Amino acid sequence: MARQQLQDRYDEFVAKQDTKAPDWPEKAARYEKSLLISQEKAAAKAHEDAMRAYQKKEGMEEEPETPTEKKDCEYQMVGVIRHSKKNNNDNNDNHENVQWYARKKPADSNWNVRLVHVNRAAIIRDLFCRGKVDVVAEYKNMGNTREPDQDDEVIVKAQYKAKPRSWRNLWNFSPKHFFTDSSGMFWRERRLSPGIYTDGVRVYETTYRYHDGRNGIRDIGSLSGYLDKYPEEKDDLLKRLETGKPDLIQEGK
Repeated sequence: MARQQLQDRYDEFVAKQDTKAPDWPEKAARYEKSLLISQEKAAAKAHEDAMRAYQKKEGMEEEPETPTEKKDCEYQMVGVIRHSKKNNNDNNDNHENVQWYARKKPADSNWNVRLVHVNRAAIIRDLFCRGKVDVVAEYKNMGNTREPDQDDEVIVKAQYKAKPRSWRNLWNFSPKHFFTDSSGMFWRERRLSPGIYTDGVRVYETTYRYHDGRNGIRDIGSLSGYLDKYPEEKDDLLKRLETGKPDLIQEGK
């Protein structure tokens, strides 16, 4: 049984309970425990069905187990739960969200079946720490909700993807950046292009501290005041705020 189905059943049960009753937390805990037991039984049944199908595919005959001696399984089955939005609304218990894998059981292992949830964030972080992938960010300007003569911050949406390192892409090494970025010593930051920047509300001017090699921006006023001072730039600037690509991104603000 999928995790989402269990959560829906638990939420439905809690919604029907009288929260003013003193014993409703105990009822909810007992119901949650029964759901977990049913999930374990469903996983065990799925393992038996998968083993039966695998043995049938390999042409192996099933030997009946004697009541006095239980035969140890020759294979280990791992069920990987795949979170798919397409199957969240399915009411049938057909285990479409679980992908099963089988392998020969090692001699020093004592388990036969496991059901695991994939932690994608942990896997990507491990690959990044071992130098297998790089995390690349793409920023998309979503526009804003500005009304006429009203300032509002531009909404920028970040999209991250993992890019594998290999000899085909020179391990994500860019000769162009190596020769064109004058970073100086390794702790000095790449200097931003001088100019005026805005987030849709305030206007900033770039600064650079040469003694320690650090970038900065200085607030010089509001966007509406800047447009009143330079009205000839209003149309182009508002158009860039709506559809233009961001020039400067500050994460963790």
